[in-house]
Amino acid sequence: MMLNLFPLLSYGQEQNYDSLLYQSDGLQLTLKTATYNGTSIYNAHEEEQKILKREEDTVQELLDVKVSPYVNIMYAPLSLVGTILSYERMQDDYWGGTTGISIDINVINVATQEPYSILNIAEEASLLNAIKNDSYVTNSSGVDSLQLQQAKTFEDVLTLLNDQLASPYTHFTLFSYAILGYNKTENKLALRLIRKKSWSHLPSFLQLGLKVTPSEEFAEKLNQNDNFYMGTFLKGRVTHQSFSKKF
Repeated sequence: MMLNLFPLLSYGQEQNYDSLLYQSDGLQLTLKTATYNGTSIYNAHEEEQKILKREEDTVQELLDVKVSPYVNIMYAPLSLVGTILSYERMQDDYWGGTTGISIDINVINVATQEPYSILNIAEEASLLNAIKNDSYVTNSSGVDSLQLQQAKTFEDVLTLLNDQLASPYTHFTLFSYAILGYNKTENKLALRLIRKKSWSHLPSFLQLGLKVTPSEEFAEKLNQNDNFYMGTFLKGRVTHQSFSKKF
Protein backbone atom coordinates (compact mmCIF):
# COMPACT_ATOMS: atom_id res chain seq x y z
CA MET A 1 0.00 0.00 0.00
CA MET A 2 1.56 3.29 -1.06
CA LEU A 3 1.60 6.08 1.51
CA ASN A 4 -0.07 9.42 0.87
CA LEU A 5 2.29 12.19 -0.19
CA PHE A 6 3.08 15.00 2.22
CA PRO A 7 4.70 18.18 0.90
CA LEU A 8 8.22 18.57 2.25
CA LEU A 9 8.14 22.35 2.52
CA SER A 10 6.49 25.35 0.96
CA TYR A 11 9.28 27.04 -0.97
CA GLY A 12 9.89 30.76 -0.87
CA GLN A 13 8.39 31.39 2.55
CA GLU A 14 9.34 30.65 6.11
CA GLN A 15 7.34 27.95 7.88
CA ASN A 16 6.45 28.43 11.55
CA TYR A 17 3.87 25.71 11.99
CA ASP A 18 4.18 23.06 14.63
CA SER A 19 1.91 20.35 15.99
CA LEU A 20 1.98 17.60 18.59
CA LEU A 21 2.59 14.20 17.00
CA TYR A 22 3.19 11.89 19.94
CA GLN A 23 3.15 11.98 23.73
CA SER A 24 3.66 9.01 26.07
CA ASP A 25 5.87 7.89 28.97
CA GLY A 26 7.72 11.20 29.22
CA LEU A 27 8.42 11.51 25.48
CA GLN A 28 6.83 14.34 23.50
CA LEU A 29 7.37 14.76 19.77
CA THR A 30 6.29 17.62 17.52
CA LEU A 31 7.37 18.70 14.05
CA LYS A 32 9.86 21.08 15.66
CA THR A 33 10.81 19.68 19.06
CA ALA A 34 11.37 16.54 21.08
CA THR A 35 11.66 16.25 24.85
CA TYR A 36 12.10 13.28 27.16
CA ASN A 37 11.23 13.73 30.84
CA GLY A 38 11.54 17.48 30.36
CA THR A 39 14.98 17.34 28.71
CA SER A 40 15.30 18.63 25.17
CA ILE A 41 16.36 16.11 22.53
CA TYR A 42 16.11 18.53 19.62
CA ASN A 43 14.61 21.98 19.12
CA ALA A 44 14.29 23.31 15.59
CA HIS A 45 13.27 26.80 16.76
CA GLU A 46 16.56 27.22 18.63
CA GLU A 47 18.58 25.74 15.76
CA GLU A 48 17.01 28.15 13.28
CA GLN A 49 17.77 31.15 15.50
CA LYS A 50 21.39 30.06 15.98
CA ILE A 51 21.90 29.85 12.23
CA LEU A 52 20.33 33.26 11.62
CA LYS A 53 22.39 34.76 14.46
CA ARG A 54 25.58 33.26 13.04
CA GLU A 55 24.75 34.71 9.62
CA GLU A 56 23.38 38.03 10.87
CA ASP A 57 25.68 40.12 8.65
CA THR A 58 24.50 38.22 5.58
CA VAL A 59 20.89 38.52 6.73
CA GLN A 60 21.19 42.30 7.05
CA GLU A 61 22.85 42.64 3.64
CA LEU A 62 20.02 40.69 2.00
CA LEU A 63 17.32 42.63 3.85
CA ASP A 64 18.94 45.87 2.64
CA VAL A 65 18.30 44.78 -0.96
CA LYS A 66 14.77 43.59 -0.11
CA VAL A 67 15.59 39.85 -0.10
CA SER A 68 14.08 37.90 2.80
CA PRO A 69 16.32 34.99 3.81
CA TYR A 70 14.97 32.22 5.98
CA VAL A 71 15.89 28.93 7.62
CA ASN A 72 13.29 26.25 8.23
CA ILE A 73 13.99 23.02 10.11
CA MET A 74 11.50 20.22 10.65
CA TYR A 75 11.73 16.80 12.27
CA ALA A 76 9.76 13.74 11.15
CA PRO A 77 9.65 10.75 13.52
CA LEU A 78 10.12 7.48 11.62
CA SER A 79 9.93 4.77 14.28
CA LEU A 80 10.03 4.33 18.04
CA VAL A 81 10.65 1.09 19.92
CA GLY A 82 11.01 1.55 23.66
CA THR A 83 13.31 4.56 23.92
CA ILE A 84 14.94 4.02 20.51
CA LEU A 85 13.84 6.80 18.15
CA SER A 86 14.57 7.02 14.42
CA TYR A 87 13.90 10.40 12.86
CA GLU A 88 14.46 12.49 9.76
CA ARG A 89 15.84 16.02 10.12
CA MET A 90 14.98 18.34 7.22
CA GLN A 91 16.40 21.80 6.66
CA ASP A 92 15.72 24.23 3.86
CA ASP A 93 17.11 27.72 3.66
CA TYR A 94 17.10 30.66 1.31
CA TRP A 95 19.89 33.23 1.01
CA GLY A 96 18.90 34.96 -2.20
CA GLY A 97 19.81 32.21 -4.66
CA THR A 98 18.24 28.79 -4.96
CA THR A 99 16.62 27.10 -1.99
CA GLY A 100 19.05 24.80 -0.22
CA ILE A 101 17.77 21.51 1.17
CA SER A 102 19.53 19.04 3.48
CA ILE A 103 18.20 15.89 5.15
CA ASP A 104 19.72 13.52 7.69
CA ILE A 105 18.51 10.26 9.23
CA ASN A 106 19.43 9.59 12.86
CA VAL A 107 18.70 6.96 15.51
CA ILE A 108 19.15 7.69 19.20
CA ASN A 109 18.23 6.35 22.60
CA VAL A 110 16.15 9.23 23.96
CA ALA A 111 16.95 8.21 27.54
CA THR A 112 20.71 8.69 27.03
CA GLN A 113 20.66 10.90 23.89
CA GLU A 114 23.36 8.62 22.45
CA PRO A 115 23.32 7.22 18.88
CA TYR A 116 21.92 3.68 18.73
CA SER A 117 23.58 1.24 16.35
CA ILE A 118 21.68 -1.19 14.17
CA LEU A 119 23.96 -3.85 15.68
CA ASN A 120 22.13 -3.37 18.99
CA ILE A 121 18.71 -4.21 17.60
CA ALA A 122 19.35 -7.35 15.55
CA GLU A 123 21.59 -10.40 15.60
CA GLU A 124 24.59 -9.74 13.37
CA ALA A 125 24.30 -13.13 11.65
CA SER A 126 20.72 -12.24 10.72
CA LEU A 127 21.77 -8.81 9.43
CA LEU A 128 24.56 -10.35 7.35
CA ASN A 129 22.26 -12.96 5.84
CA ALA A 130 19.62 -10.36 4.99
CA ILE A 131 21.92 -7.84 3.32
CA LYS A 132 23.96 -10.45 1.43
CA ASN A 133 20.73 -11.79 -0.07
CA ASP A 134 19.02 -8.45 -0.69
CA SER A 135 17.79 -8.40 -4.29
CA TYR A 136 18.98 -4.84 -4.96
CA VAL A 137 22.47 -5.64 -3.69
CA THR A 138 22.83 -8.99 -5.48
CA ASN A 139 21.52 -7.56 -8.76
CA SER A 140 23.75 -4.47 -8.71
CA SER A 141 26.46 -4.77 -11.33
CA GLY A 142 28.83 -2.63 -9.28
CA VAL A 143 28.91 -5.04 -6.34
CA ASP A 144 31.54 -7.79 -6.39
CA SER A 145 29.51 -10.87 -5.39
CA LEU A 146 32.56 -12.81 -4.18
CA GLN A 147 33.74 -9.98 -1.94
CA LEU A 148 30.19 -9.57 -0.66
CA GLN A 149 29.87 -13.22 0.36
CA GLN A 150 33.35 -13.22 1.93
CA ALA A 151 32.62 -10.22 4.17
CA LYS A 152 32.77 -11.34 7.80
CA THR A 153 30.93 -8.53 9.59
CA PHE A 154 28.01 -6.22 8.88
CA GLU A 155 30.36 -3.24 8.98
CA ASP A 156 32.52 -4.97 6.35
CA VAL A 157 29.48 -5.23 4.08
CA LEU A 158 28.61 -1.55 4.56
CA THR A 159 32.19 -0.57 3.74
CA LEU A 160 32.01 -2.68 0.59
CA LEU A 161 28.68 -1.22 -0.51
CA ASN A 162 29.76 2.33 0.25
CA ASP A 163 32.82 1.78 -1.92
CA GLN A 164 31.19 -0.07 -4.80
CA LEU A 165 27.83 1.74 -4.80
CA ALA A 166 29.40 5.12 -4.15
CA SER A 167 27.70 7.55 -6.54
CA PRO A 168 25.32 9.35 -6.34
CA TYR A 169 24.51 8.39 -2.74
CA THR A 170 25.98 9.24 0.63
CA HIS A 171 27.24 6.35 2.74
CA PHE A 172 25.25 3.75 4.65
CA THR A 173 26.02 3.89 8.38
CA LEU A 174 25.13 1.89 11.47
CA PHE A 175 22.96 4.81 12.60
CA SER A 176 20.81 5.51 9.54
CA TYR A 177 17.85 3.15 9.64
CA ALA A 178 14.24 2.85 10.74
CA ILE A 179 11.87 0.04 11.63
CA LEU A 180 9.03 -0.74 9.25
CA GLY A 181 7.29 -3.35 11.41
CA TYR A 182 7.50 -6.39 13.66
CA ASN A 183 6.01 -9.85 13.15
CA LYS A 184 5.61 -11.28 16.64
CA THR A 185 4.64 -14.75 15.41
CA GLU A 186 7.83 -15.11 13.37
CA ASN A 187 9.87 -12.86 15.70
CA LYS A 188 11.10 -10.89 12.70
CA LEU A 189 11.81 -7.18 12.27
CA ALA A 190 11.39 -5.38 8.96
CA LEU A 191 14.12 -2.73 8.79
CA ARG A 192 15.00 -0.02 6.32
CA LEU A 193 18.71 0.74 5.96
CA ILE A 194 18.76 4.23 4.45
CA ARG A 195 21.18 6.44 2.61
CA LYS A 196 20.51 9.72 0.81
CA LYS A 197 21.39 10.90 -2.66
CA SER A 198 24.32 13.25 -2.34
CA TRP A 199 22.84 15.59 -4.92
CA SER A 200 19.24 16.44 -5.70
CA HIS A 201 17.06 19.52 -5.33
CA LEU A 202 14.43 17.29 -3.73
CA PRO A 203 16.48 14.65 -1.88
CA SER A 204 15.66 11.00 -2.46
CA PHE A 205 16.93 7.86 -0.81
CA LEU A 206 18.12 4.34 -1.37
CA GLN A 207 16.38 2.09 1.16
CA LEU A 208 17.35 -1.54 1.62
CA GLY A 209 14.57 -3.63 3.16
CA LEU A 210 15.99 -6.17 5.61
CA LYS A 211 14.02 -8.87 7.44
CA VAL A 212 16.00 -9.82 10.55
CA THR A 213 15.81 -11.48 13.96
CA PRO A 214 15.88 -8.98 16.84
CA SER A 215 18.47 -9.28 19.58
CA GLU A 216 17.23 -10.63 22.91
CA GLU A 217 17.61 -7.22 24.57
CA PHE A 218 15.76 -5.39 21.81
CA ALA A 219 13.03 -8.06 21.62
CA GLU A 220 11.91 -7.01 25.10
CA LYS A 221 11.29 -3.46 23.88
CA LEU A 222 9.10 -4.74 21.04
CA ASN A 223 6.40 -5.81 23.49
CA GLN A 224 5.73 -2.24 24.65
CA ASN A 225 2.36 -0.80 23.70
CA ASP A 226 3.48 2.70 22.73
CA ASN A 227 5.84 1.71 19.91
CA PHE A 228 5.26 3.06 16.41
CA TYR A 229 6.72 2.21 13.01
CA MET A 230 7.37 3.79 9.63
CA GLY A 231 4.18 5.14 8.10
CA THR A 232 2.58 6.14 11.41
CA PHE A 233 3.29 9.81 10.71
CA LEU A 234 3.07 10.77 7.05
CA LYS A 235 5.77 13.41 7.24
CA GLY A 236 9.13 13.92 5.59
CA ARG A 237 10.77 12.57 2.45
CA VAL A 238 11.74 9.06 3.59
CA THR A 239 8.15 8.10 4.30
CA HIS A 240 7.16 9.17 0.78
CA GLN A 241 9.39 6.47 -0.62
CA SER A 242 8.31 3.81 1.89
CA PHE A 243 5.38 1.46 1.96
CA SER A 244 3.64 -0.76 4.48
CA LYS A 245 3.28 -4.46 3.78
CA LYS A 246 2.59 -7.71 5.54
CA PHE A 247 5.50 -10.04 5.95
